[in-house]
Amino acid sequence: MKRVLKPEKKKAAERINALKQKAETNKIDEYLRENIEGYASMGEANKSMIRQIVREGRALGISEADILSYARVAEHAGLNIEFDANMKDGEAGYYDPKSNKIVVNPKTTKKHKLLLIHELDHALRKFVAGDKVHTIVYENADKRLSQETRDMIEKEYSDQDTDVSRAELFADEASAYYS
Repeated sequence: MKRVLKPEKKKAAERINALKQKAETNKIDEYLRENIEGYASMGEANKSMIRQIVREGRALGISEADILSYARVAEHAGLNIEFDANMKDGEAGYYDPKSNKIVVNPKTTKKHKLLLIHELDHALRKFVAGDKVHTIVYENADKRLSQETRDMIEKEYSDQDTDVSRAELFADEASAYYS
């Protein structure tokens, strides 16, 4: 049987819940001020984004060291980091240039720091060079990649439903592979 609270008890429970949330936010803020150099001077919107990274990371069992790495990248690069537990097995994460965020599979078997570097490489290449980077990187990657690595990238990305050409997708992934 579902328990129904009287209006005054419901309001009291809501106030208690709000106080608990405020206390948790204060603890996270203190933690982030101690561990992220520019946190105290950030705007509230950015602080909120970084708090969310901490909350989600902790809820999903990601290590504190990895959570701080994600939070620091968010603070320094202005990228949002989101965790998506509904990603397919084998998918570690991706950079979404349209929303300027990195999406991470919290169940990935890849080391989070390596994943973060890999996806940050995608973000930086999009930011710094735009589409021109693909031709240069593709030509260089074509010379450097082993056939085994080339086959692995081709297999992994051949069935992607995307408006990006296969050459661009391959070049982008090949360059990030080496980061």
